[in-house]
Amino acid sequence: MPRTERELEAALAALTLDERKSLPPDVVAELVSGRPRSLGQIVAAAAAGRRIGANQIRAQARLQNLLVTTTDGLGRVSAAVPHPGMADAPLLAAVAGVDGTDLAVKPFTVEFTSAADTVAEGDTVPEASLVYTQGEYVPLETVSHVIPITRQALNHNPTLRADVDTFLSGGVIVKLEALVAGALGAASGMVAHAFDTNIATTIRTAIATAQGAMRELGPGRVTVALSPNDHAALDLSGFDLNLWPASIVSSPALPDGTAYAGRLGLAAQLFATEVAVTLGYINTQFVHGELSVLASAQALAHIAAPAAIVKADLTA
Repeated sequence: MPRTERELEAALAALTLDERKSLPPDVVAELVSGRPRSLGQIVAAAAAGRRIGANQIRAQARLQNLLVTTTDGLGRVSAAVPHPGMADAPLLAAVAGVDGTDLAVKPFTVEFTSAADTVAEGDTVPEASLVYTQGEYVPLETVSHVIPITRQALNHNPTLRADVDTFLSGGVIVKLEALVAGALGAASGMVAHAFDTNIATTIRTAIATAQGAMRELGPGRVTVALSPNDHAALDLSGFDLNLWPASIVSSPALPDGTAYAGRLGLAAQLFATEVAVTLGYINTQFVHGELSVLASAQALAHIAAPAAIVKADLTA
């Protein structure tokens, strides 16, 4: 096993991505031990990161720590690097994640009226009503940004690349939360819920309403999504929220004064690709010793069952 960083980089660069992923954990631990974080160590660490990562959105929009490879030909080494994902983005974790690799989707809205009843022998079975309203094919929106950086800076600061990846992918995640918040705010057909006495009473009665809203959509715990300021006011209201039959999440993407209560994991959707972090050259960057690091995702937020969501007014 090569020991110097240069030998390590050369050996790992010659491996395919699948070969890198197949490195056993004990070898990875040996490779990445010592001071962080040369490019070779980043490549080796990426194989270890595979154990906690995924390349697609999973249920509940859990975009885990992804491994993304640079585009062939743009850089000296095609290096896979771990970067933050969406598992801890509360609003994204609350909605349903749908793999958006098709890059265009036909969103639909569903309305259902149940007619389930007991039926005596020989009687006519009551007919339920299910209405799908299909939209037109919509291309996923591109969420992306880029930062230029010099090779000298990367060489002189061994943690800089990890920091750049963190901030770039984090910026994409913040924008994806804003897309979900925008879809909630723009949706029509939600159950309106007026302010009642105080913020705690309003939200608790909204939860009760949400428990009965479009129950036929399927089982699931009610989630309340609101702004951090409203969440703080609710926490300070003196009630034991642990006794409430709902999960409560907050996001700066949501405005003050409105809360959304419902089984958001069934009623709201985020179509999205993986968050890709790539590095390469633009124009004359190569001869100037520079690189560009770019983070990008394709996404579309959609409210599929607005009748299952209660929109509560939190202003007195």
